[in-house]
Amino acid sequence: LRRNAATSNIPIIFITGKADRHFKEDCNDVGGLYFIRKPYDPDLLIRLLKSVLAQDELGELQELSAAKRRQPVA
Repeated sequence: LRRNAATSNIPIIFITGKADRHFKEDCNDVGGLYFIRKPYDPDLLIRLLKSVLAQDELGELQELSAAKRRQPVA
């Protein structure tokens, strides 16, 4: 996902029962941004998803704003 330009911005969330430090490092090495250990609290997952989506929306707004600032003034 990280090597493909079309998917490189997709946030990767690992939800797993495996929780040792080496596994977490492996998740980070392949581009995982978030890690939730099973059993997990569904409310935690919902809050994480809302946060990730809000960050994505904020990033899009910042890109649009920057693009508008680069537009020549008529």
